[in-house]
Amino acid sequence: MATIVLRGEKLAALTVPEMDGNFTNLNNDKLEAANGTATGTLTADDITADNLVDTIIRGKVQDLGNISGTVNIDTTAGDTVTCTIVGNTVFTVSGLVTGSVNTIYLVIQNIGAGSITWPGVTTFNTGGSIATSPTGKSMIILDTVDDGVTYMGVQSWRDYA
Repeated sequence: MATIVLRGEKLAALTVPEMDGNFTNLNNDKLEAANGTATGTLTADDITADNLVDTIIRGKVQDLGNISGTVNIDTTAGDTVTCTIVGNTVFTVSGLVTGSVNTIYLVIQNIGAGSITWPGVTTFNTGGSIATSPTGKSMIILDTVDDGVTYMGVQSWRDYA
């Protein structure tokens, strides 16, 4: 953890060397990221609920635009996908983390504009198909615990403007 001199603890204004030292300590104690890969040392003291949310739960978004036909979702490009269905669509998935729970968030415009074949063997919580509409947005959440063989799906919301 970086050592930072605080004005409140000192009860006086910080000197220029103290301020420079704060920036140097912050710079030396940070994790560097290159192409999405963090380098540096991460200790248990560095992990808090706030930075876990920022680094684990919040993923990258990939916009696939207008889609139809066979469409691959590469989860290394982002676990949240936005797209607009313009015809029959078959989803496939790549880039899953082997041996982990993988979750894909799909924000789909015009979900009823064509038939959709979901990846692997997908079962929705309703036991049947999802509600579709030729307009509006729907969010579909897919989880897999077996490297993409089966998916459990839920329609989080639909017909959102």
